Amino acid sequence: MKFIKAIILIIILVTSITYAEDETQLNFEWIDREDGLSNLSVSSMFQDKHGFIWFGTQGGLNRYDGTNFITFRSDPFDENTLYNNLIQTMTYDEASHEIWIGTYQGLSRFIIDEERFVNYTIESHGLSNEVVTAVTRQGNKIWIGTLGGLDCLDLETDKLINYVIPGDVVRDIEVTESGILFIGTYDGLYYFDNGFKAYPIDLPSSYVMVVREFEENILTLGLWDGGVVEIDLIDKTFSKFTFEDNRIYTLEKDHEDNLWVGSWGGGLFIMNQKDHNEHYPGISKLNDISHQVVYSLLNDDSDIMWVGTNGGGISKWNPRKSNYVILEHDPEDDNTLSRGKVNVIYEFQDELYIGLYDQGLNIFDLKTHEFKRFNTDNSLLHINSINDIVYFNDKLLLATGEGLTYFDGE
Repeated sequence: MKFIKAIILIIILVTSITYAEDETQLNFEWIDREDGLSNLSVSSMFQDKHGFIWFGTQGGLNRYDGTNFITFRSDPFDENTLYNNLIQTMTYDEASHEIWIGTYQGLSRFIIDEERFVNYTIESHGLSNEVVTAVTRQGNKIWIGTLGGLDCLDLETDKLINYVIPGDVVRDIEVTESGILFIGTYDGLYYFDNGFKAYPIDLPSSYVMVVREFEENILTLGLWDGGVVEIDLIDKTFSKFTFEDNRIYTLEKDHEDNLWVGSWGGGLFIMNQKDHNEHYPGISKLNDISHQVVYSLLNDDSDIMWVGTNGGGISKWNPRKSNYVILEHDPEDDNTLSRGKVNVIYEFQDELYIGLYDQGLNIFDLKTHEFKRFNTDNSLLHINSINDIVYFNDKLLLATGEGLTYFDGE
């Protein structure tokens, strides 16, 4: 026996009942403005060396400690603040504990320990375009992808060099374990070898939105209207994967090597290593992600997966909370939870005793998944408001708004 305080939020007035007993069925928690997130469009995420999660949004930079948010925004009267609140991309430099932030009006360098920003713009440093779409560090160089080409900032001299890239638009930059610089563009995949060269591969789409090296010498590409392509850099072979929506925008892998694929309108796809592929379309149903456009993905050190969307905030999946049984009210099904606020939940002999405000007592059989409802209309209950339940002297005692009663099981 154990007493469970009613801190579990059970949503009422929904249209179906779902038992998430299948281990492959994920249950996402949603984080939005009510939780402190500054904006519902979350374009980039990372975890710093202290464990904080940082979110780049269309409304500033957010730091999250698991409970509270701190937001850093642009102040036009303070040059030491974020240059623009519309954040497109970020990269974290753990050694210096700094963030490089690509915005719609230039690049910002956030020196975290000083809470100070240093900004790089077309006017100050000669960026090739004000919209920064990708940024990464390689040694003493910061590579910056924009809508107008590729830039390289030398950290020792603070000088910036512009490079012309076919197709002009740079979508992603990846430095491999062996030190090769790859660039995803609107004209295919390029790499640096005494100059920028096209990688010799016939892609199903030339729009390379994301480039990741999850495994050494294996590149994983997300293509706009082309699905996912994996390239073996050693033997030059590649594999193609397609989905219900092939407008791939972001990629991530979890600790079990499952590939999470975020699309621009078709939701989230998971390529499971156990040959069980999953799809979460983001249409605001139970257990789904919060929006159909997946903007960013992050698998943190504790294997929690964070899904940033473009309009629905953040959806969070914790693998240690994967097997929920979700109980809710369905007005067309009597074998569901009664409508109303849940005051108390008590587990006793394979049953859940659920006390509700103004709706009496519900008993849910954990083996048969059947509900029994007791209230003033169909039983000897003298009041429908159940505030507490406790087992004492072989009886279940019910604390009500009008005194104490007990349930003898009959």
